[in-house]
Amino acid sequence: MKKNNLIDKTRQFYKATAYLLLNTLILFIALNFTILIIYKIKDRFFAGRQFYPELSSKFNTNGSPVKNGKRTWFHDVFFDRNAFGPSHSNQEIGEMLDEMHDYWQLPKSYLGMGLIELATFKGKHVKVIADSIGVNLRWTPSLDRISTGTEIKIFTFGGSTTFGYYVADKDTWPSQLDSLLNKDLKNPKYLVYNYGRPGFDLYDELALMITLIQLGQKPDLVIFLDGLNGARTFNRDNFGQAQIRQLVEESYLPPKAGFKDLSWVRKSGVYKLTASLRKKLQKNQDDEPSPDSSNATNPRPIKALATEMAKSYVLSKNQILGITAKLGIQSLFFLQPDVLYNYPHHLLRNPIPTFYSEERKQIKTDFYFQLTSKTNSISLLDLFSQWGNRKAIIDDCHYSPDFANFIAKHMVPQILKSFPNGRKRVGS
Repeated sequence: MKKNNLIDKTRQFYKATAYLLLNTLILFIALNFTILIIYKIKDRFFAGRQFYPELSSKFNTNGSPVKNGKRTWFHDVFFDRNAFGPSHSNQEIGEMLDEMHDYWQLPKSYLGMGLIELATFKGKHVKVIADSIGVNLRWTPSLDRISTGTEIKIFTFGGSTTFGYYVADKDTWPSQLDSLLNKDLKNPKYLVYNYGRPGFDLYDELALMITLIQLGQKPDLVIFLDGLNGARTFNRDNFGQAQIRQLVEESYLPPKAGFKDLSWVRKSGVYKLTASLRKKLQKNQDDEPSPDSSNATNPRPIKALATEMAKSYVLSKNQILGITAKLGIQSLFFLQPDVLYNYPHHLLRNPIPTFYSEERKQIKTDFYFQLTSKTNSISLLDLFSQWGNRKAIIDDCHYSPDFANFIAKHMVPQILKSFPNGRKRVGS
């Protein structure tokens, strides 16, 4: 009798457990499909990821681009179509922004010596291709010409203002410099190459130049346009190089396959919900002020920081001069027009944040004062005032096509001094 009661109780427990597990599974499946349907609706009607190419060429009256799925908060806040003027159509600018969006989705990699290597990309307005030794660079007219070996080869280095953020290949200052130098020449005498890299300062450019030389490149002239990204200090990263390098390191790690990488898991509603919550939590963490931004971890006087930056710039410059002198390479160093230093901020579509403009403007003021008094770098700092009360910046710091041309025009005389009559120097 007792045995039968035990069997009955065991059977009842088994049934109850089975019902509970079955109902839990059914509830989980129902919940999953419910969440999946909600996200399907969200993705169809509300998600910015949906790409609407017919909206690419649409811009608001204030110069901001209409959202088409390839626009970010940065475009909403800073990008200014009105800085391009009538020489560029909305269609051209919109296509360029679409291609820039696609380009920056590509994975980053290392070139060597801790340097960022650009991904290759071939679009209508944005092309990043390999040079003769396999190092990637932004397109300039020189890359479409066959070299005879008699031309003057010019390598240009700088940050994102040299690379050409949010402008087409033909509108970067290296491309415009190439066109100006070869203007009215039946046979081009100059080949200008754009080795600009986002976030670079003179320290990074020194490493990139060394890498190119070690791989077999030997230009006749190297040009450096710097200042906006500051200069590397020994115990503080002021303008984001550490963060950039961290992103590169993270993206360069080989992916590890796991349960969440299974296609049916990634398509489930529960996965979408957890991914959304993770993204929301990450956004909240990013919104909190970092110790570096508040300067709490390293409270040093602005003048001392500017002095360190100036010393770093001079040290990198002297190393470049030592290398190029031994190899017979000419070099030119330009201090670039800098939004933080002296651009009329009322010409920007939106003012840049106060902490960004006031504190760093003072740093830049001291930084440039020391550089102009201690080095013979060619100053282009006053080009904004020469440009007049016109827009020269297309977002928060990058040059418009017309202003890039203005910069290139001021470089031409300096280059011609280095190469009278367009001839290479003996031994170069």
